[in-house]
Amino acid sequence: MKKTMLYLLITLTLASCKPARLEENVEAAEQNNKPYLLVSKFYDNITFYNGLGETYSFDAAFGILSRLGTKKERGDKKTPEGEYYICDKRPSSSGFNKFMQINYPNPQDAKRGLEQGLINEYQYDSIRFAHRKGICPPSNTNLGGNIGIHGEKHIKIGKLTFKIGSFVDWTEGCIAIDNPNIEILYRRVPENTPITIE
Repeated sequence: MKKTMLYLLITLTLASCKPARLEENVEAAEQNNKPYLLVSKFYDNITFYNGLGETYSFDAAFGILSRLGTKKERGDKKTPEGEYYICDKRPSSSGFNKFMQINYPNPQDAKRGLEQGLINEYQYDSIRFAHRKGICPPSNTNLGGNIGIHGEKHIKIGKLTFKIGSFVDWTEGCIAIDNPNIEILYRRVPENTPITIE
């Protein structure tokens, strides 16, 4: 009973914190007629606000170890959390249908990485330079990179093909949604769209 009450209290607290930030970001997007993406690892979804009052929400899967926190370094299999933007769009990438890359690592990630000795001053400056220019940051540092939103994966075992989409966390750190949904997002989300991942 105590565990249930504690879980309920934590859930209600988290839920009550999210709408204020969400409402603020959505209101800013609509005032500027600009799109905005909100990714919730807690609710397993991605919501797109087109800036014109329309909203699209899709189930999403994350890095296989994302429930243990935010991405900190290459290979940790976690999805980053924070404020990012779409820095590149590709029709396909690594066998996935459509790919929208985010600017991970951003300057905050780089600062943390520099303080923890994961990257050097040159890499830190390169990440900050990319952010100022609105381009994708280098992905070859110990912080990792090339993180984005992509479609599902198909695995062939013998004569059977299995689809892995949004029903379970399975990625190396990216955000995965089902192929029909990535098609919708890819058409509607322009580069430089802000994205909050929490």
